Amino acid sequence: MGVSQVQTADKSVEDVYKRADDSLYVSKRNGRDTITVDGQTRQVKLKAGINDNYAFFVQGVYDDETADQARIRNELTLYHHDNQTNQWEPAPATELSVERLFQLIREAVVNLVLQRVQLPIPQARFLDAKVIDKLSQFMRSSDGPETLTLVLMQLPDKSALQAAVHAYHLAGIDVILDVTSCEKQAFAQLQESHPFDGLKYTLPATEGMTNRAKALLSAQAWYVQALEWAIPIIIGGIKTKSEVDWAQSQAKIHLLIGDYYETAELPIIG
Repeated sequence: MGVSQVQTADKSVEDVYKRADDSLYVSKRNGRDTITVDGQTRQVKLKAGINDNYAFFVQGVYDDETADQARIRNELTLYHHDNQTNQWEPAPATELSVERLFQLIREAVVNLVLQRVQLPIPQARFLDAKVIDKLSQFMRSSDGPETLTLVLMQLPDKSALQAAVHAYHLAGIDVILDVTSCEKQAFAQLQESHPFDGLKYTLPATEGMTNRAKALLSAQAWYVQALEWAIPIIIGGIKTKSEVDWAQSQAKIHLLIGDYYETAELPIIG
């Protein structure tokens, strides 16, 4: 919740709405069950029974080839709230039980306007038969998303990979590979046949121009690989307009995600 009241300096009711909206944004950044009054946040106790302080944050994937840079799906990233620092930090999905993880996924999806979902998933979870079954059931259920795309974070054994992807494809779930830290030697096993519906490469969080320039070259190399396989590639970690321009002009990459468009945030509760 974001709260404000009329002040003597206000020139119109829009000034009040603006302060309340700004306070609402602060509440979202500090976690749910939170009230912010004129920029001052007051943390309210979490709902009974839910005390692990985890939630999925949402960040849009954009297609800049369209006239209005259309948002084509939402990427969900698991965060954990530290009560001591009052900050949200990214957290590995392996910290939670499968049951709690799926509860959080359902809560996030039901509150999305665009129910096209992209979900990063570690190798162990990706190959877990229980996870495959739950995701397949979720995709087919009435409260499931319109589309579901898994982002595989590490490359597993080829036979296990092929079997898992086949099961996901049967449920209508796409799989893309995060190649940010992928070794070319390990990747070579997939040259003749691959099961992926796309690739993703994320630029480093560092502000250093040299590191980011090197990463852009790596992204371009992965784009060439994606082009060879006739599958799309998503570039994450986009921070500046110049990086968007680079993606458009140098590598012809059009699926982008990053703070340039918006920072990851909690979905609005419906």
